[in-house]
Amino acid sequence: MTLDTILELIKLNGRVTSQIITDLIDDNSTRATVMENLYERYKTETDGVPIFDRYYDDTAKINNQLNNDFFSEIVDTKTGYMVGVPIVYETDPESPDFEEFQLRNRLDDLDAETVKMASICGTAARLLYVDVDGKHRVMRVNPWECIWVWDRSIDEVQFALRYYLVEYVGSSGQTENKVRVEWYDKDSVTFFIESVNGYVLDDTELENPKPHMFDFIPLIEYPNNDERIGDAEKVLSLIDAYDRKESDFDSELEQWRLAYMKVLGAEITAEDAEEARHTGAFNLPEGADVAFIEKNINVAALDSHLNRLEANILRFSKSVNFSDQEFTSDISGESRKYKLLSLENKCIVAERKFSASNQRMFKVLASSPGFNLDWLNVTQKFTRNLPVSLEKDAQILATLKGIVPDEILYSLASFIDDPKEVIKMMDEQKEKEMSYYPPVNLEEDEEDGADN
Repeated sequence: MTLDTILELIKLNGRVTSQIITDLIDDNSTRATVMENLYERYKTETDGVPIFDRYYDDTAKINNQLNNDFFSEIVDTKTGYMVGVPIVYETDPESPDFEEFQLRNRLDDLDAETVKMASICGTAARLLYVDVDGKHRVMRVNPWECIWVWDRSIDEVQFALRYYLVEYVGSSGQTENKVRVEWYDKDSVTFFIESVNGYVLDDTELENPKPHMFDFIPLIEYPNNDERIGDAEKVLSLIDAYDRKESDFDSELEQWRLAYMKVLGAEITAEDAEEARHTGAFNLPEGADVAFIEKNINVAALDSHLNRLEANILRFSKSVNFSDQEFTSDISGESRKYKLLSLENKCIVAERKFSASNQRMFKVLASSPGFNLDWLNVTQKFTRNLPVSLEKDAQILATLKGIVPDEILYSLASFIDDPKEVIKMMDEQKEKEMSYYPPVNLEEDEEDGADN
């Protein structure tokens, strides 16, 4: 069922129906399963990593299962590089409500977790709400539990749905797992619960539907890109190939301990082999010999293949290996920029999507009664997380001092997060230094000069 059809049906019925909810969840099920599996893989759960599910019918064959976790390396590298340095938010005019919102909701940590989840699953989600104390809160929710109904003609979300399993106590007192649905429109949230007849209103809610205290949909999507593809999705087959080759090689090395023996000039019984296992020696007739059958493994070819796989994994995921010797050595700033170009380009796309979603969040937040915020004048400053060269920054500051405005000058220094605050501190320091000197009375100096 298309989004346009869903919008027409809701408009026709005047409300959402059980069938519409069922169709939305069914249509979303495939992608929801993919996203959940990607998250399980990031956590390296047994069911999430394919190599952990590999088995052989021959139980005597060694089957080592090594997970080379490129997946989380790609995600964590992008997250650390993009928001390892917290985003700086500024409001004009200053908004004490927004400053409290940042602190209360630990926005620095929430930003990092949101970027991480979008990198894993291709999209992330946040839910704004007003708590029992009347405070404005925001929480991260699982993206596979969320569905947004867009009106493509105006590029706006008209409805949103969140669904998840809960323990529900029925009329008989028995507890069972059921799907609970939160249906959001621009004014309120309606709660449904799964039943034998589809989805019905949840009678455990005292007020249903109830106002969510905003003028817009408070469930916000944070896409990683337009296609909503995770950063490691395109290289999963390469990662799996690397795991198989590494696991096979490790198994082969261990299998050497169980290598076949050849016996020349004698016949060895099972009892002879068992005795040799304990004594470490065979009693052979003259002229007989025992030796292992050697296994020839082309280690150079294997290393070359693994290196090519690793290079392709990093290349096609647009990631880098910061522990590589080229990064740990003292390379020039320009060389480093070129090595980071693919990662930087990927982060630029993600940054724009993240900023746009944040603006939607600010818009929803500002629509709540009593929350003072000019959402159009909230600025977001992203700073890449790279090793700081204080000597280079000092040279830049000294060279451009007096040539460019101080606010621009200090923004170029990697160790300064808030140029305005630095300028304020500098002014206060100057005033303090001036207070050490007694005031000069120019009139007395002129009179003294006249008398002389």
